[in-house]
Amino acid sequence: MIPLRNDEPNWERLRLLHAWGGQKQDGVYTELADHANVLPRDFLYGKSRYGMDDAFKGICRELVEQTNLTSGPPIYDAVLIDEAQDLPPEFFRLVYRFTKEPKRIVWAYDELQTLSESVMPDTAELFGKDNAGNPLVELDNPPGRPREDIILPVCYRNSPWALTLAHALGFGIYCQPGLVQHFDDPLLWEEMGYQILDGTLEPGAKVSIGRKPTSYPSYFTKFLKPTDAIVSICFPSELEQAEWIAAAIRGNLSQDELEADDILIVLPTPLTARNDAAVIQHALARRGIESHLVGVMTSKVST
Repeated sequence: MIPLRNDEPNWERLRLLHAWGGQKQDGVYTELADHANVLPRDFLYGKSRYGMDDAFKGICRELVEQTNLTSGPPIYDAVLIDEAQDLPPEFFRLVYRFTKEPKRIVWAYDELQTLSESVMPDTAELFGKDNAGNPLVELDNPPGRPREDIILPVCYRNSPWALTLAHALGFGIYCQPGLVQHFDDPLLWEEMGYQILDGTLEPGAKVSIGRKPTSYPSYFTKFLKPTDAIVSICFPSELEQAEWIAAAIRGNLSQDELEADDILIVLPTPLTARNDAAVIQHALARRGIESHLVGVMTSKVST
């Protein structure tokens, strides 16, 4: 058994990279393209050739094909891919090709948080197959050995009430005439941290479920009530909505002991975000609060 250590990692051997990258930001794709002596493609190229949704998938596919014969030696000792549900299989194949044996690759994902309508592909689709048709990567969970496929049992990021509401909206639980999407195996609800309150988890049967007490840390129920975790308000106008947001943030800063960089305003429609943000920024400015729209007024990685 290896004891846990709280030492700082060796930052000279650990790098945090954007998936794509660019001229001013290191990224896995651009680094691998440079390593293979291939011209890296930017978003404008990917968008014009493959469309907005498939831009990254398309340029990764190009690089996979361009490095089929002469890809150069692997350069990564190990790779951890976060938010893997938002990345195409072609990206995984690039990572596999350029990771040294024994291919230490870990990917963390949430199928319910995908930016597309697809689900997480299996390992054969992600990493490909060998010449004999066998998957290059297989997950195995033999008895007595550490599991290779792990569902994290505790959600520390979101309260149980907010998470339940998000799942209800995402699946269309109360949609008429029925669910918008669903699991092929109903028992996956239990693996996701739910317990049966009434009924049975069977196709066509009625069931009531709730978060297991073991699926979230105790501090949520210690410091919050369900009515604290979720607030829904309908505003007559965009201006009144902006004024409410600005006043709430003023209270967060002056009374709730929050710092400005603790607060994030989510604008759900990217195409209108610039105009939507302007109304809120004016309301904040009238209260002496500075703000910025990430990726427009400042860098995408700005804080």
